[in-house]
Amino acid sequence: MERFHQTLKKYLAHQRPARTLVQLQRQIDRFVAYYNDERPHRSLRRRTPREAYEAKVKAYPRHSDPDVHFRVRRDRVDFCGKLTVRYEGRLRHIGMGAPFKGMRVRLLIAGPEVRVLSLDGALLRTPTLDPERDYHPQALGWISTMT
Repeated sequence: MERFHQTLKKYLAHQRPARTLVQLQRQIDRFVAYYNDERPHRSLRRRTPREAYEAKVKAYPRHSDPDVHFRVRRDRVDFCGKLTVRYEGRLRHIGMGAPFKGMRVRLLIAGPEVRVLSLDGALLRTPTLDPERDYHPQALGWISTMT
């Protein structure tokens, strides 16, 4: 860039002084077009910078964009003990339970997979969102064996 700036300054020194910014911009635009598209450079084996750039192999990502949408969210469990998450264009509700009312949490969302963490990093829930359901209740941690 320093060499480019030096050459630009020499070019402008040989031009009629611009009276406005618009005139100056036109002079700079003419120089840049000449410098990149017409003037062969010794360091580029007598090619223009555009020719040298277009001849190079370009780097591309190896993989396409992931199919899963990842996001991280901070939220607070509402007064009913629920969290709300948008999934597939609709709001989904995740039941957390009364002990978590008002608790600040962090949600790690990867498509339908949700991890609910306390702010100190404790894992609270890991529901998988079902596109057919709006409400995802608490999973029962125990099954009654009473008959």
